[in-house]
Amino acid sequence: MRQASIFTNTVDQPARITQWLIGKNAVVNQDSKGHVDYRNLLLPTLAWQTHHNNQRWITWIASQFIEKSMLEEYGVNLSSLRMIVDSHSDYSSFKLLLTALKNNRSSMVIASLPSLSDFQHYELEQAAAQGNCQAIILIH
Repeated sequence: MRQASIFTNTVDQPARITQWLIGKNAVVNQDSKGHVDYRNLLLPTLAWQTHHNNQRWITWIASQFIEKSMLEEYGVNLSSLRMIVDSHSDYSSFKLLLTALKNNRSSMVIASLPSLSDFQHYELEQAAAQGNCQAIILIH
């Protein structure tokens, strides 16, 4: 089973970007059609973060709308969550992710991308440092 990849820049500075590898033989389940089931891994994490966010947003950039009732079922504090639905392209999701990390309005940003190059990872680390933010990137 693959485990989450956590990158750090130095011993003194903790990672701001965490990648969760999802898909075949990964850390989350898929249904019979191959759709990823985030509920058991992401939603409890999201719920905890929305209750401990230092009065800044938890921003989730998603490719599809997530039902409000499902979020509430897992205890997500909706007043701390900012959902951005972007179904345009992986490129636009990456650009939204960079902007959300930089703007210092979120304590955490969650997004899903098909892959992440070393340079993109570097860009995200820089944006997260600038915005004093952390990110969870779901690699599918």
